Amino acid sequence: MKCQACISGRENICSKRQIISMAPREGTFAEMVSVPEVNLVNVPLDVPLEKAPF
Repeated sequence: MKCQACISGRENICSKRQIISMAPREGTFAEMVSVPEVNLVNVPLDVPLEKAPF
């Protein structure tokens, strides 16, 4: 169920928002991390992998 902020397209002020590196999702200093598919972004093939995270 979405809150009013999410329904209105203002997910940045959602009271249930979770950010990796902030409680309760501390840190990502790991070789791998699992995130929901909705959080993924397609990287064009012409973008070098070392530049993709930026």
